[in-house]
Amino acid sequence: MKGRRRARHAALQAPYELDVTSHPLEGVLEARTLEFLRSASAQALDRTHRRVIECLIEEHAAGGFVGVPTPEVAVRLKTDLQRVVAAVEFLRGLVPHVEYIGSIVRGVWRSRDAIDRVVGRIAPEWPVAQMSPIDRNVLRIALWEMATDSAPTRVAINEAVELARLFNGEASRR
Repeated sequence: MKGRRRARHAALQAPYELDVTSHPLEGVLEARTLEFLRSASAQALDRTHRRVIECLIEEHAAGGFVGVPTPEVAVRLKTDLQRVVAAVEFLRGLVPHVEYIGSIVRGVWRSRDAIDRVVGRIAPEWPVAQMSPIDRNVLRIALWEMATDSAPTRVAINEAVELARLFNGEASRR
């Protein structure tokens, strides 16, 4: 799965959780971000890097993996410096996707009332409040991406269709 698609996948889970719980935005965003980092790392690096990655995520994710004391981490984890450097470089490569997740989640959540009014005008036969939380948030993300030019319209639509299919089945694609 490509980076932005994986970021949308992670981002969708945050407004869904915010919709169905009373969890705070920043706490939800932090949890989804850490989950994204762990998932991307597990799929991309071999098992020998996982312990290093997990340590780096726990200790340095908030700082965007900048200023990581790689020699000290290598000594503490009893691993070679090259492994730590490779893990840091890999995680730094994920930072733009983490930032995109934050942009989507904060943007969608701040704009949800305006986006919901647009959906209500476009599809009056489907009241937004009665939509499944997945469908509602897939639409919110797509409309936010189009409104902010974060993604070309065609990409936003295709990604929304794929997210709906993945999380809510074939019927949601329509």
